[in-house]
Amino acid sequence: MDMSDESRSQDGMEARVAHLEANVAAMMLDVSMMKTDVAVLRTDVGVMKLDVGVLKSTSATKGDVSEAKAAIVMWVTTAIFLSQLVPELIRLSRSLL
Repeated sequence: MDMSDESRSQDGMEARVAHLEANVAAMMLDVSMMKTDVAVLRTDVGVMKLDVGVLKSTSATKGDVSEAKAAIVMWVTTAIFLSQLVPELIRLSRSLL
């Protein structure tokens, strides 16, 4: 191997190393951007956990819905009963007076 072959080999090696260095620099930039994205995602997930916790603590349970349903049925039944009873009481009071 003469000097020109060694020189070409060295030039080829330098070009390959330069290419690898450029790739590593690009990867480092990508990793840096990924770290930023992960930090943002962590913040977003933390906010979502808080929101879900609030929703869980303020949402109605089956028992709450069942109680509300029973109360509505009672109020409607009472209103219907009174709507039938009041006119009769008025007629009765007029006849007594």
